[in-house]
Amino acid sequence: MMRLLNYLTFASIFCSAGALESNVVSNLSDLPFDENDHLNAHILAFPASGPCGALMKAQIEATFLYGHVPVAVEGDAAEKLFGSNIPIKPSAVTDCPAVCLDRGVDSSLVAYPLPEKYYNPENETHQSLEQFVASKSCGRVEFGFINYSGKDLALYWVNGDAETYMYPFLQKERNTRFVTTFIGHTFRAKDPETGVVLLEHTVECNGVMGVSNHINYHRQRDIREEVKRTMAGEWTKHLQVKRTFSALGFDKGHLPNDVFGSMRAFYYNNRAPPNRLMEEWDSKGLYVNFWETDCNFIQIPWELKFIWQERLKDVVQEWVGETEIEQTDLYGMRQYETGARLLTHVDRITTHAVSLIVNV
Repeated sequence: MMRLLNYLTFASIFCSAGALESNVVSNLSDLPFDENDHLNAHILAFPASGPCGALMKAQIEATFLYGHVPVAVEGDAAEKLFGSNIPIKPSAVTDCPAVCLDRGVDSSLVAYPLPEKYYNPENETHQSLEQFVASKSCGRVEFGFINYSGKDLALYWVNGDAETYMYPFLQKERNTRFVTTFIGHTFRAKDPETGVVLLEHTVECNGVMGVSNHINYHRQRDIREEVKRTMAGEWTKHLQVKRTFSALGFDKGHLPNDVFGSMRAFYYNNRAPPNRLMEEWDSKGLYVNFWETDCNFIQIPWELKFIWQERLKDVVQEWVGETEIEQTDLYGMRQYETGARLLTHVDRITTHAVSLIVNV
């Protein structure tokens, strides 16, 4: 198990797809970063010169880019993104490299995209550059909607002046609606009885968003006595654990840059309400002191979670050694506020043999 602890205009810096000659950078630091040093636009990067440059430019001008700004890279920027993988004599555009860089990634991590972000014609969703841009490597994203409005709603996809009914939009985290969609698509949540629109959102990245926010209910209780009983139960559970994987019992280290960059970008793009929401602790026990301080939560889309899980399993497996492990869960992202604490506890014994906590 693992716990994971303004859209600026690009037009003033780079031109549109119809004027690609001016969108050339030789150093990745020349990409557009916001005041916090995070990439402020989705980028489609490709070689600037040679046959690949000409092939890519011609194809890109005829391709819908789903909010990505095309940027030709040369020199150090091309070396960092593509290394020696730029062919001298490509026979077609499918021989040439390209990569999609996520809005929100740190400048220090922009040179480390996930492998899934690269154009790979062997991938069945990358048979053409157009398909690549429309795939989950670039323009296709997953976005979740959570309903805390106090009543059941209806979720619609909006296309111009028309709207298409999608799902009943029930309440709370367990009824989160994740949809696979594209950057630029708009969704609307409405009261089915009155027709009042409670949310309208145009998707810009992988993420999640709430209609209103959860409020943890604080009932009258003897907190000290309940915490004491909870800790006694955790002590009993820990006595049942018979297997350890090291003399010390834990280790700390660094994640691969591409994985950490992906996590950081996701968090940055969803770090504020209504994307960041109050975690539902009033029905989960006393492990977090929700009655004293807020504990926020950002749900992770399923496809992105799967990519992270596969890579994080490798990190944990290296620490564990020869005993083969399997991925069982990934939970987060949780944001603790000042004064928050998490009770010492034992995770589920039957499934959580080893765990990984990531500070994002």
